[in-house]
Amino acid sequence: MLDIIKYQTTYQDWDGSVLSKFVYPSNNIDLESKKNWVFSKFSRVSSVEEDRTLRFKGIRIDLHVLEQVIQEDRDIEFITGSATLTPSSDSYSA
Repeated sequence: MLDIIKYQTTYQDWDGSVLSKFVYPSNNIDLESKKNWVFSKFSRVSSVEEDRTLRFKGIRIDLHVLEQVIQEDRDIEFITGSATLTPSSDSYSA
């Protein structure tokens, strides 16, 4: 998530366009309820990857938001993804 640090500190008007992946442990996590939580928090539909990862493209996500996510959902094992300078669309980019 170094991209976020770079864009957040270099460009004051950066909108926080981030392709996020929330990775959960492989033990019996209810990903459907996690998908609902992501939608309620970010108004974005997430998809399941590799049976333990939720993936979605979010806007206005910075380090402060990711810190809140980790505080709110203690089941998250780690967060990964990539940031872009401008949101070209709501679709996934990589």
